[in-house]
Amino acid sequence: MKHDLSKAPGTRVKLFTAFHLNLHFSSIEEASRKEVIDRCYWPLLELASVGNNRFGIEMTGSTLTLISQLEPSWVDEFRKLQRQGRVELVGSGYAQIIAPLVPWRVNAANLLHGKMTYEALLDTDPTVLLANEQAYSASLVDLATASGFKALIVEWENALRANPIEVGPFRSKCPQLVGPEGTRLPALWNSSLIFQKIQRLAHGESESADIIQYLRSQAGECPSYLCLYGGDAEVFDFRPGRYGTEAEIGKGEWDVVGRFFEQLLDAEDFEFALPSEIVANEAFQSSFEIHPQSAEEPSPTKKQRKYNLTRWAVSGRGDNLLNTVCQRMHDDLSDVPLGDDRWRHLCELWSSDYRTHITQSRWEHLMSTVSLPGRLRSSRSPASGKQPMAQSDRFITLTNATTEVTLDRLKGCSILDCRFPADARGPWFGGVSHATFEDVRWSADWFSGHLVFEAPGRHKVTDLDGRHAEVSIGEASVRCVVPTVLGPITKTISLLGEEPGLSIAFELDWDDLPVGSLRLGHLLLSPEEWDHSTLRYSTHLGGRTPECFECGQRDFDHGEHVSFLVSASTCIGMTEGAVWIGDSERLIEVKVRHELVKSVGLISHRRLGDKTFFQFCSSILELDETSRDQRPSLLQPIEFEMTIRPVRSIGGSS
Repeated sequence: MKHDLSKAPGTRVKLFTAFHLNLHFSSIEEASRKEVIDRCYWPLLELASVGNNRFGIEMTGSTLTLISQLEPSWVDEFRKLQRQGRVELVGSGYAQIIAPLVPWRVNAANLLHGKMTYEALLDTDPTVLLANEQAYSASLVDLATASGFKALIVEWENALRANPIEVGPFRSKCPQLVGPEGTRLPALWNSSLIFQKIQRLAHGESESADIIQYLRSQAGECPSYLCLYGGDAEVFDFRPGRYGTEAEIGKGEWDVVGRFFEQLLDAEDFEFALPSEIVANEAFQSSFEIHPQSAEEPSPTKKQRKYNLTRWAVSGRGDNLLNTVCQRMHDDLSDVPLGDDRWRHLCELWSSDYRTHITQSRWEHLMSTVSLPGRLRSSRSPASGKQPMAQSDRFITLTNATTEVTLDRLKGCSILDCRFPADARGPWFGGVSHATFEDVRWSADWFSGHLVFEAPGRHKVTDLDGRHAEVSIGEASVRCVVPTVLGPITKTISLLGEEPGLSIAFELDWDDLPVGSLRLGHLLLSPEEWDHSTLRYSTHLGGRTPECFECGQRDFDHGEHVSFLVSASTCIGMTEGAVWIGDSERLIEVKVRHELVKSVGLISHRRLGDKTFFQFCSSILELDETSRDQRPSLLQPIEFEMTIRPVRSIGGSS
């Protein structure tokens, strides 16, 4: 049935979609893929072929390849509807990679191999890119621009939460996203709240009239556009099997969606448009630049806070193992052209679909196909310095011409004070004693260079109890072995030879790693020695150029739990292995060896009276609803190494 679209175009809300198709969905078994095509993907194309429906449909190159192998006629039908202007391919890369968590070469290869596949199978070059899992970083703008994309679909709600002042005025526009290299791309807003309402309608949990009223409230005055659906296609007439609370499959859920779309068009104040048409429409174009990130939320993702970056980085069934495998493969490909098939294979392995809810059978098959990492040699330079001064039975000082570090033997050789003699202003980082911060919530002792493991229903495990530690003191290094209920923690703190700085290395000889949170290499800035009005941090979030975040007046804690089940609220990917922390005069570079074990960074920043609490640490394990027993994927021993040094500039020398 054709609908009357005689109403003036400027008074109708433009609706676009980005139906997300993913045959690699972590909780879908391989044997169910043909069923997904029959129950989900064919009805979508059938719906696109009727009335005035026009849909944007997103899929990775790997999903498109699978469909072409299992159901080539579906690909033929897509191409036909594409020629008719009824569907438009939205790009996303070859695999569903979380861009802010992987090195820039992997992201570049993913976009390249995605475009190669789209061209080969659909004879098309998509111009609109969907951020996978709606995980955004400004570096994605640079990457997308270099790959020829003209717009980027990101989620409105979390961009608004991350930076409400800049983002708020542009609900019905396509403002300019800005990359760290200065590139610009229009933002096309997705809405998780709207697509969740459509899902609830199909599952019999909401009413169409209520959704139409909500759409009108969100659209405001015309000209206006909305993303009507930017979620999974596999939730209609099928259930991926992630949660026990998933609704039972009703009768004809795609039919419910189709009738709702028809009802929308009958209302005469809505009409469908393809994503590229929204971007090209002058009514929605804007030259204003926005930054939908903040120091608190450096990489917004999708939906509620439990869907943060840690779920693809350091949780699941064995994220730290698989990500370490991928990191080593990446390092081995440094001289290989991005178009090589080995990069495509790495993109597949770094896909989010091998994380989160991956089934046992798929995980076992995956583990049978990858080479598990072995031990690597230390990269630490031979340390040199004066004979350490044992100031008392408790304190040890390592010193040379460039660095002076005081350790507390009673606290597992944690760092009390680190200073660089070339700078006369006092310590850079270390520990603070009880009641340094008058706020009783933060009045405890705080340290640097230590490890903390926490698990539900268990006592905390740390290396801060040095009463039974074995301490060995070298010329410019200290080795401390702390026994714990999980096994020994061996920590080695060494000076960096001639240049200022130090390294901290951990070795965990544990037979078990319970589901929980494992954070290590803490670094606490000396609260009275920094200009806290200019405090900032910079790191790579999937791109070639670091992104910088001003802490300002915001209090935040990336490691703050979201619920009893989700142990962190976000993280920084540190995708080239470094973070820089500084103010207007000082700058610290922290580097971690991701090839030993892939980790992410967590930052906490709070203003406490006239002082500021700023702490960085690395995490190799966090807890969420995807977490599984880590023993089958435990790296034995777990090794972690970081270096800390003062530098003059980001990426520069000491």
